[in-house]
Amino acid sequence: GPSYNPIAPRKDGYNVDIIDVESKEELLKRYEHLGIDLSVVEDVTFIWKGEKYRELVGNDKYYDWIIASHVIEHTPDLIEFINDCSEILKQDGVLALVVPDKRFCFDFYRPLTSLSAVINAHVHKESAVSLGAVAEHHLYAVMRNGVIAWEGYAGRTLNFAHSLDDARRVLGEKKADIYSPNLAYVHSWCFVPHSFRILIRDLFDLGFIDMDEIAFYPTVGHEFYIVLGKNRRATDRPSRMEMLYAIEDEMMEVMSKPQIEQTEQTQQQSLGFLRGLLARLRGRLWRIAAKALKLVRSSVAFLVVAFCFLPSARSEEINKIGVIFPFSGEVSRLAYGAKEGIEIAAKELKGVKFIFEDEGFCDAKKALTAALKLIQIDKVKILITGCLNGTLAILPAAKRNNILILSAGDVPKKLVVDNQGYVLPLASHIEGEVIAMVRYIEKLSYKKIYIFRHDDNFTAEFSEKLHKYLKGTPVKVLGEEVVSSEGFSWLPVLTKSLSKKPDLIVAHLGEQELTNFLKAKNILKDKTPIFSGRVIVSYKGLLKGFPKLVRGIYFTDVALAEENDKRRIKFEATYKRLFKGHKPRTITYYVYDGIALIFKRALLNCKVIE
Repeated sequence: GPSYNPIAPRKDGYNVDIIDVESKEELLKRYEHLGIDLSVVEDVTFIWKGEKYRELVGNDKYYDWIIASHVIEHTPDLIEFINDCSEILKQDGVLALVVPDKRFCFDFYRPLTSLSAVINAHVHKESAVSLGAVAEHHLYAVMRNGVIAWEGYAGRTLNFAHSLDDARRVLGEKKADIYSPNLAYVHSWCFVPHSFRILIRDLFDLGFIDMDEIAFYPTVGHEFYIVLGKNRRATDRPSRMEMLYAIEDEMMEVMSKPQIEQTEQTQQQSLGFLRGLLARLRGRLWRIAAKALKLVRSSVAFLVVAFCFLPSARSEEINKIGVIFPFSGEVSRLAYGAKEGIEIAAKELKGVKFIFEDEGFCDAKKALTAALKLIQIDKVKILITGCLNGTLAILPAAKRNNILILSAGDVPKKLVVDNQGYVLPLASHIEGEVIAMVRYIEKLSYKKIYIFRHDDNFTAEFSEKLHKYLKGTPVKVLGEEVVSSEGFSWLPVLTKSLSKKPDLIVAHLGEQELTNFLKAKNILKDKTPIFSGRVIVSYKGLLKGFPKLVRGIYFTDVALAEENDKRRIKFEATYKRLFKGHKPRTITYYVYDGIALIFKRALLNCKVIE
């Protein structure tokens, strides 16, 4: 029942029947000491005593809409409740639920409700709140500053709502009278948004209920909204696995980082959502409503449109981009080089602010925490990620919030294809390396090449693009070897490849692999020229032994392994001296190229970039 806070009051013109467990007179008596406006309490049409709703109201397939706000979590048999509602709804009727989010109410420390518990309650025909739920409530219910529901992260400001003596007393009363009406305040079930969504989906798929989700709106304050329809379902909701990921994100969200307080605008959007449903109740536009409530997915088009309107945009959220890189740990040198590329691009993209966060040494949890902060607090709509681990961890949250991820690191093509509209490769360095190499191969008139590459996604993409750009040229690829880091024997493999008489070797290998390759090549006294892709070296490594082996190799890039400015200058000077004036083109410029390719072209030309 609507109690003292009806969502669709009769005084506003709604044709409503009210079901409650108490009459209006009993409700007025219950709330007379709470200091609330009792004039809003309305006459109760039907007083429920546990019978089926169709028996209570005297009709089936009668109602267009049922609104149940903070009801379903109290029902001892959740499945029976939904089925009872379904029986008195018309075929195109809708059940609108407002459900408390356990993260922001007294259920904070209670466990999430499981599918098995819901099914077992239905099989056993439970008609009263269980003894276990009563025990859990009185032992674990908490308050924040004296209230039982709140907005945002609670931190360490919670206190128990009941004492141990309270728990013992109430359990004793419950054992004496399992149907005690004084326990109506206890929640039988506890949810976060996606634990409820997947529960409804699974109950529908298993045939326990004939109503499924047709619309969903995330948590505002301490409650979320979901609308169920008969024999139909939303077509654009997340997969079951994505929902499970989302549950993990939601629990991590509240335990690891403060959730940003909901803004007045967001609250108004939520109220508008419910008012919109009620407006459609009057107009009986059920099918239109279902279509209108579908979520719009993010896409590349969003990126282009957003930046096309940047010069006149007033909303700061469009102008802010989050960046999550491994600024601490073993690969921080690459992160700082990439950051420099972004900062160079930022100077040319007026009005665009980049907000940097650290993910440690490609730490997935740190990446997710950083992403949640950027999405919720900084209100970014685009994230630039560095490590693949972080990208994978962030992806479910990005999808839920319609955030576009631009990966500046290694991103498998399958990930991009499977998540179209959510993930795009940012850095153009692979394409840049390949184009530079093909041009140099053609310039020097090489005709037969043999390829050696490391066993990873990055070099696999390099090889794929190299084959692509060599098509239509007179250059022939004689063969390709994939090299693993451990236990690889270079001499027999190199002997076999050299027997095919290539006039050029392309070696896309790491520093140690390239060193071992060159040692084997020296043993065979082979003088076949070598072109190499990007190799990461340190300043000390450059001065010790390594340059003696690699003199004469053409590198498309040497990524600097130092972030300190003075060492970078010294590194570049040493490199140019050792490698005949060729200046290394570091990751800084590759990331800059990616920013320029996507953002600048979208901003200046307003065209979709493929």
